[in-house]
Amino acid sequence: MYFNHSTTRFRSLEAQDIENLIQYWHYSPPEFFEKIGIDPQRLLPENKMRELFQKEIEDIKKEGEKASKLIIIEYKGKAIASHNLNEIIEGDSGLFHAHIWYREFRGKGLGTYSYPRAAKIYMDRFQLQTIRFISPIQNPAIQRIKEKLGLQSLGEQIMTAPILQDNTRGYLYILTREQLKKLGI
Repeated sequence: MYFNHSTTRFRSLEAQDIENLIQYWHYSPPEFFEKIGIDPQRLLPENKMRELFQKEIEDIKKEGEKASKLIIIEYKGKAIASHNLNEIIEGDSGLFHAHIWYREFRGKGLGTYSYPRAAKIYMDRFQLQTIRFISPIQNPAIQRIKEKLGLQSLGEQIMTAPILQDNTRGYLYILTREQLKKLGI
């Protein structure tokens, strides 16, 4: 697989994405979630999750792209992954999360290609100076993506998202606008 501007597209959440997101969040194997630090028992029920995604779509219709905190990644016209941003402090920083929905797209370079491009979208959309990543220690693949991008861990910390396993530890990384420029983004 080769990810580039002609094969890979970044866009906001649309109605047809909701079922793919539900499939990822509610039907991925438990061992996959364990590897990335998620406790499936803590996920929103399917109906509540659908409502949450539908609300984001409605907010985008009302407020425009500024309301979009979830970016869908398409490869050759197929939605295959999502990135989202939370803990946004407009004009300053946000916390970046990435989820590749299908196993066949993991370990193929999608993260290395999509992280900086999605980060640029978020930085521009919310006038951010930095993007933070806190990556679960038990997921070495996600650490390699950061290394390939030239980011260095700034240390460990306990991750606090409500869907995570208790005491999940993660490495903190910071991506700046200057680093994006060095990556050619």
